[in-house]
Amino acid sequence: MKQTDPQIKVRLEPEVKTWVEDKAKADERSQTWLINHLVKEAMRREQQPTR
Repeated sequence: MKQTDPQIKVRLEPEVKTWVEDKAKADERSQTWLINHLVKEAMRREQQPTR
C-alpha cells in the first residue's frame, strides 16, 4: 500500500526526541501517532473561542 499522507522533516532537540520516544513507547503508540495527536490537541486549544 502506497503512503499518501504528506510528510515533513523536522529537527527535534535531543531531549524532545528522547521524550517522544519514551512517551510513545510507554503509551504503546508510534512516534508518528503521538506527534500527530499532540499537534491536533494544540490546534483544538488554539481554535477554541476565548471567554
